[in-house]
Amino acid sequence: MGKLGQFRADISTMPQLSVSSAPPVEPPRLMVRFENTASDSVAVTMFLARESPKLPRYVFAAGFSAGITSALTFVARINQVLTVELIMIAGALGVVVGTAFGYAWYRFLLRRLAKAATRNAGKDFTCSHELWLDDTGLVEATETKEHRTKYSAIQRVERTDCHVFIFTERARAYVIPTRAVDGLDPFVAELERRTSSRIGEG
Repeated sequence: MGKLGQFRADISTMPQLSVSSAPPVEPPRLMVRFENTASDSVAVTMFLARESPKLPRYVFAAGFSAGITSALTFVARINQVLTVELIMIAGALGVVVGTAFGYAWYRFLLRRLAKAATRNAGKDFTCSHELWLDDTGLVEATETKEHRTKYSAIQRVERTDCHVFIFTERARAYVIPTRAVDGLDPFVAELERRTSSRIGEG
């Protein structure tokens, strides 16, 4: 065997190096980290209470009724004969008293709702949270659990000066405080983009 044949034989017996492609690099996830407190539970409760027109409507209607009834009763005790003028005076007094009473009652109910929200904010809420977006939905992780919500299950996203509320039901939401949360704006923008077919429907 010549030198060329020997060289080829040596080459053929050398171990072959396998060349593998590097695993694809996943793009960074859109994620926000935050910690919920009882005040955040109060915030979403107050948002829902102020958003619903029924509560103040019922409260002020009850206040007007109570105020006018009380004023008419008071005038009737003073003067046994109810003239048109006395009825008009009693009605005006009733409106004033009813408005004041309705406002005070409404504020009282809001305080009661706030206290209830504070009591009901359990350990699964008042803790550290991570929220991120993947191909199928919104993922929440805490120290004790991980929960996934499909984009189709997100009903709407609302934003106030202090919070972002991601509603999955009429009265159930992820509550993200805007305080000290990095990357919140691009997170919310991308979430709204991915749920654009659902946002605003109702």
